Amino acid sequence: MGKGIYTDTNHMASAALVGTSGDWATLAPLDLMKALPLHAAAVTTRLGTQGDPIVIEGTFPTSVPCRYFGLFDTNLRQRASCRLELFANTAMTTVLVDTRNPASGKDRFVIPPLLNWRQLYWGASNLFRGDLPPADFRLYPSNVHIIVPFCRPKAFRLTLYGPAFDPADGSAASTYRIGYAWIGDGVRFFAPVDFEPGYVSGDT
Repeated sequence: MGKGIYTDTNHMASAALVGTSGDWATLAPLDLMKALPLHAAAVTTRLGTQGDPIVIEGTFPTSVPCRYFGLFDTNLRQRASCRLELFANTAMTTVLVDTRNPASGKDRFVIPPLLNWRQLYWGASNLFRGDLPPADFRLYPSNVHIIVPFCRPKAFRLTLYGPAFDPADGSAASTYRIGYAWIGDGVRFFAPVDFEPGYVSGDT
């Protein structure tokens, strides 16, 4: 069974973005993540840590419909952490969504654990984490996909920290890059293994 979401309108272009002064490269400012092409990326000047993360805040002229938030063509490793907070007001005092685990207060990983690590063989490169093996992770773009209950935020706060990689060779990087950011409504769907895309009149 596969899960996905269709989303067709990106409201990030109307957002007024703010990042901590000095955290974004002069020639690759934060606003570059609001528009294509992907290679014109916003680039930080450092990596974030749990105690001193990279924080991006954005406000919208009006409330926007939201069920999905995404970052595309990043260089975040899958065990890097991210937190999304959505607010009903631009003062960011009325919280609509907070992606932290309500029981533990922990942030989500860029790619949450996919497998039960206890079922992996001893010596596996993803043992104890259950995420994608590093060799497989390199085969795909490093994107962040966050699906939230439908709401209409006027502001958001994104918090990032953890390791990053150099897209050229996979070695450790000292900065983050974000090619494109997206926020908008969407339609969730569930597709079985033998799913054939198409539309049937009167279908659900």
